[in-house]
Amino acid sequence: MTKTLLDISRFMWKTKSTTNAEISYELGINKSTVSRRINQLKDIGFLHPDGEIAPGSAGGRKTNVFSFSRDRFYIVGLDVHQDGIEGVITNLAGETEESFSVHEQITKDNIASLITTTIKEKSTKYKLYGGGISLPGIIDSKNGVIVYSKALDISQLNLMKKLSSSLEIPIVMENDSNIGVTYYNSKLWEKAKNILYFYISVPYKLKDPVGVGVGISLLNKLYHGSNNHAGEYEFNLCLTENKNTKMLDYFTFLEKYSESEICKEVKYFIDNISQKLALLISIFDPDTVIINGNIRFLPDSVLNTMTEKIQKNVFMANKRKIQFIRERKENALNAIGASLNFLLELFNNDEQLTNFLNCLKKEARKSDKR
Repeated sequence: MTKTLLDISRFMWKTKSTTNAEISYELGINKSTVSRRINQLKDIGFLHPDGEIAPGSAGGRKTNVFSFSRDRFYIVGLDVHQDGIEGVITNLAGETEESFSVHEQITKDNIASLITTTIKEKSTKYKLYGGGISLPGIIDSKNGVIVYSKALDISQLNLMKKLSSSLEIPIVMENDSNIGVTYYNSKLWEKAKNILYFYISVPYKLKDPVGVGVGISLLNKLYHGSNNHAGEYEFNLCLTENKNTKMLDYFTFLEKYSESEICKEVKYFIDNISQKLALLISIFDPDTVIINGNIRFLPDSVLNTMTEKIQKNVFMANKRKIQFIRERKENALNAIGASLNFLLELFNNDEQLTNFLNCLKKEARKSDKR
């Protein structure tokens, strides 16, 4: 693949819809070369004609508009946490086609099989090209290894090796907090510069401590730390201190107890977690704080109280301008972020993009033979 073809492919993915003239101007490529590359990309189904722009008052020819073929393939995004998997299917533009969830305690023994089963099930309905996975803990994303995840009680597991033995699509995995802050860097670009993303994950069994990961973005750049351990800290708090409720799993607890009962049961946790998160906010002094994770399934009254207490506990809160965002229950944003992370890797990496375009070329040849 030529550099100009890769550059035009990236530009088309980012802009979604454009013209030959715009590509030529933005990328500094002469119009005849752009026209040839556009024809190549049309032939393999990467883009398609999308109408015309009428000539101006001075006359001239109509201008052809081309759009990126966002539904050519689909991507599966999975957010894996202690009590199961939240997932989405997106098109190549990162737009959600379907959301789903699997409620089952994740362990070292079943994590690979659950992910594999989930992806294979979705591949019967969608033409999947690849998948992104969000995971709690210290993740070696380059080699696909869970280095250490207290939340999942997993260490030194080469998950990528296990998945690649049964899946044919490429997979990209990353720490859940980094996934979240990457998503918001994209969503809030220019509106937020310094972001703290708290991913609060309640375990399947309430006797286990709640996991909290912190995604840190400074001047719109993901901060990994000197040892790739940034954002990793042990809070060691359980959602409830009651011996009876501690024996339950999270979703049974939510179904069995009333809102007022849940508020009472989790008060100690909310009081303590609010102080700890406020301390981090005071130290980093971000302009934006996001609260996400499956803690969002708690009643709104509980989450409102937690947010208010965090804000109150921030040192010199009245002197700071901090935007607080709490994700809604229905938003599986880390799953969407995992899909987006895969797409960013795909379109920003020459080798991956070349493989993708070659895949499209093979598909086009098969179609022609039919």
